Amino acid sequence: MTDKDLNRMQNGEPEVKQQAEGAVFEGARRGKLSRRAVLSAIGVAGAALVGSGTVHALDLLKESEGNKLGGGNGGGNGGGPAWSRGTYSSVTDPQFGANPSNADNTAQIQAAIDFVSASGGGIVFFPKGQYKITGIKAKSNVTLKGENAGASILLNIDANGANAVEYKPGPETPYEPDNVQMLVNFWIEDLGIIGNAQSGAGVYLLYTMKRGRGKCGLNRCVIQSHGGVGVHWRYGDSLSLNDCDIGKNGSHGVYCFQFSNVMTIVGGVIHENGGNGVYWNHVASNCTIFGCSVHDNAKAGVLAQNAEQPSILYCAFNRNGKTTNLPGVQLTGFDQKKVVAATVMGCLFGDNAPTGYDVSCSYVEGANIYNNYFYGVNSGKPSYIRLATWVKGVSIRGNYWFTTKGNPAKVTTNGAANIAYYIDDTGDTGPLLNQVLVGRTLQYALGDAADTLLQATVGANEPLPRFRIKASGAMEFGNGSAMTAAFGPDPATGGLKSSVRLSSDQGFATAGSDFTGKPLRLGAYCLWVDAAGRLRIKKGDPVSDTDGVVVGAQA
Repeated sequence: MTDKDLNRMQNGEPEVKQQAEGAVFEGARRGKLSRRAVLSAIGVAGAALVGSGTVHALDLLKESEGNKLGGGNGGGNGGGPAWSRGTYSSVTDPQFGANPSNADNTAQIQAAIDFVSASGGGIVFFPKGQYKITGIKAKSNVTLKGENAGASILLNIDANGANAVEYKPGPETPYEPDNVQMLVNFWIEDLGIIGNAQSGAGVYLLYTMKRGRGKCGLNRCVIQSHGGVGVHWRYGDSLSLNDCDIGKNGSHGVYCFQFSNVMTIVGGVIHENGGNGVYWNHVASNCTIFGCSVHDNAKAGVLAQNAEQPSILYCAFNRNGKTTNLPGVQLTGFDQKKVVAATVMGCLFGDNAPTGYDVSCSYVEGANIYNNYFYGVNSGKPSYIRLATWVKGVSIRGNYWFTTKGNPAKVTTNGAANIAYYIDDTGDTGPLLNQVLVGRTLQYALGDAADTLLQATVGANEPLPRFRIKASGAMEFGNGSAMTAAFGPDPATGGLKSSVRLSSDQGFATAGSDFTGKPLRLGAYCLWVDAAGRLRIKKGDPVSDTDGVVVGAQA
């Protein structure tokens, strides 16, 4: 570089500055990210840039050291840009002309994106400021990068439903992946993307590259206050959302729809959205949310519908579904397409669905719900986990159950058919009593009375009696009404307090066994004592006190 060029650069002439910064990023692409290597790559011009304090590119390189900006995925937060060339442009460069004071920066920002994309890929940088837009188009191999999400902001001022950032090479329907250009290696980092009640989605991506070639994603972004979905993704593979704040959007926080596979949401907060916090819908597979706070969403915290292998891991779900009574996690399929191989592990559930459930399952085939902390604070909650229609192969184990109000059960089935699951309380912890309800017809619960270990009730239309196991070792069966006392006649009502007793010290006993409704049933046979004190047996129900065959007499 000549002395004339150096003087031009020090005077802020943009083309020389861009040349020097381009050399910086070319060094970054080759993995040479040390300060010394950068200076060697650009010579005296680089030294002058550093000395003048004008090279914000170097700050980016320093921040990204070890990230290997051109070396594939591997940012410090679970993913990063994988563009293959190092073009760098600031939207405020004179050749583009974006400025926070402009009434609309859409054209200027789009020009910078188009330039970087046409140059083979790289970074479009947003210095500190709020840039008004009416919708910009994403391009392959481009990273939109700000100083941080609170300082560099895209403000969507459109009032006609336009998306703030969009990739849409064709219509949403029909699905035609072979007839469109897929989006590849598109990232947004350290940007705030803010909308308004009349705008569309914050980020809308349709047709990203299939089968993991060219991952797309967002790192450390704020996506808030859009009229539509915060992040809307359809048709593609491998989308990562890392350390993002997605909240206060009019619809869902994150929506993943149809033939979209391998979404990872790591370490962010998803809150106060008008729909579900996260909605994986219709053949979305291998989607994971890990280490996130999901709270105060109008509908479910996470809704996995018709999804395959959804994983909800180590998240906190609080106050979701407060007005819609939907749970923290909802796994829902249909008869033709069920939720398959779901995992809910290590999560905290508190105060979701005031009169509903923390986890709800319907049309689920295979799920693990384990090592979660259920912290009930609502007196109206019937249970923590609801197994509704057609649930098979669900394992519930090792959870911590704790309540401060009311007595929500661990599991309810609401008498639904086709329920098959396994609950193992041996690993459960927590000072929770009166909490276990399982089975389609028989529901039993840990007793909360001082002398009761286990008690049970059944549905109003079921023929089974009630029973309880007392601390003394007695098992007592009632006649279908609430049990209030021990075995034997009840002088107050003329009936029985309990009809059958089984205890370690007194053996098996019945308080009454006439033919009208209290015979002892052994398989297809009935045993009873008639009015004369004779023991009778009959196959089927007796129709009179003298029906059947006498097999013995009382002394």
